[in-house]
Amino acid sequence: MIDIRPARFDDYPRIISYDVFLGDRRLDIQRGELYVCDTENSSAVGYMKITRNQFLDWPLLAALCVDTKFRRRGFGTALLNHAQGLETAIRMYLSTETGNKAMLRLLEKAGAQRIGYLDKLNLNDERELFFRLK
Repeated sequence: MIDIRPARFDDYPRIISYDVFLGDRRLDIQRGELYVCDTENSSAVGYMKITRNQFLDWPLLAALCVDTKFRRRGFGTALLNHAQGLETAIRMYLSTETGNKAMLRLLEKAGAQRIGYLDKLNLNDERELFFRLK
């Protein structure tokens, strides 16, 4: 069973044990932007961050990360599905690097529509691909 819920401050140590993104998750938790997924035996095995006013006022799925020990078990899909159900906006956007093959597979499976890209956006100059989730 997978349960998605708003993150709490006591989730922070678990989240940072596998977090690969820049930023302070404590601030995301405080702003109510972070959601985690739990299993029956483990808490916060993955998270997503949804910002509501940083992308032309449309919801932006700014981060999605699952602990490597729990990948390919449906947690990423559950987080994406939950994100789509949470937002009342008619659109939601997200982006990922061209090299993030796992996320690209997940987005394809979710039916996300590729809408464009930006070159040299990332520090390593890797192309950033943009998607519309709904």
